[in-house]
Amino acid sequence: MSNKYYAIVKAGSDLTKPCLVVGWVAQPILQDGTSTPYQAAPGFEEVPLEISDEDWAERMASPQNPTQLNQGKLEPYVAPVPSLKEQATNALQQARLDVYNNYGILGEPTPAAWVTYLRALMTISNGTDTTSTSLPEEPSGSET
Repeated sequence: MSNKYYAIVKAGSDLTKPCLVVGWVAQPILQDGTSTPYQAAPGFEEVPLEISDEDWAERMASPQNPTQLNQGKLEPYVAPVPSLKEQATNALQQARLDVYNNYGILGEPTPAAWVTYLRALMTISNGTDTTSTSLPEEPSGSET
């Protein structure tokens, strides 16, 4: 008996772009050639796969590494690169911790280079700066 195979993705995924596969389903094909349609759980959708029984068996026997569906083909998952705004938000959070741990906790003034850096990150993070294409360079610990 053969099966019909599905990849499960988040509902509303743009299938013209790579999307993360969050699950797999095999539906038996009956002797008369029919198969009960699979209905994914709420918040997810099923995407029929063109895959052989042998390829499916090999996939299920292998380690389950993250996989994405890209224009109907299965391939290793590639995490999207965070936007500059997301990168700035993350860098800002870390910079605030660093400044507090190196200066604030001791009651010392924050060096001007760090203030400039924090302000630059804030403007990217809050969307005020829309022209930067990269993060500012972090000051070294000794810059004042």
